[in-house]
Amino acid sequence: MLDCFNTASLAKLSKADLYALLANYHAKLTASSDDLERAQLRSDISTIQRALELRS
Repeated sequence: MLDCFNTASLAKLSKADLYALLANYHAKLTASSDDLERAQLRSDISTIQRALELRS
């Protein structure tokens, strides 16, 4: 869906889109074996989760 995002871009997404994005990033995390990539993915997942929390 999105390879690079920030808080402002996440605010424009629907809750369903955020959940889809979160699932995509979890899949990327599971598939990755690179430690640096995994760290960035974990950070991105946290950002997405925060955006979802703001919607609740």
